[in-house]
Amino acid sequence: MLHTVVSVSHGRTNWTLAQVVHVCKLLKNSNLCEEASVELNSLLKGITNFNFLCMLIIWNKLLTAIDKVNVILQKQNITIDIATRHLKGLIHFVEKFREEGIEEALNEAKKNQLSYQ
Repeated sequence: MLHTVVSVSHGRTNWTLAQVVHVCKLLKNSNLCEEASVELNSLLKGITNFNFLCMLIIWNKLLTAIDKVNVILQKQNITIDIATRHLKGLIHFVEKFREEGIEEALNEAKKNQLSYQ
């Protein structure tokens, strides 16, 4: 499940996808007006959709890798050779992700989708 991998930030509170799904399911069982119930069902269906989960996993992995390198590149004392090494490492990660990461993301999305149903 996407417990710590993906989070939605609202103010200073981070919500994992699992927490959002859990809250939606709790709200679904409460006494909501018709419009809110329809909206909630639509949201729940959308965030547990296989395509959404797959893209969420892929983008999370890619953006996390990019962010790590970005933080390193912004350090004042970084040298060109260290920056080059980190950029080459990022390129290698993306190339490897193309070969293996997509399949892993698909498998992870399938597993997550089953756990949310």
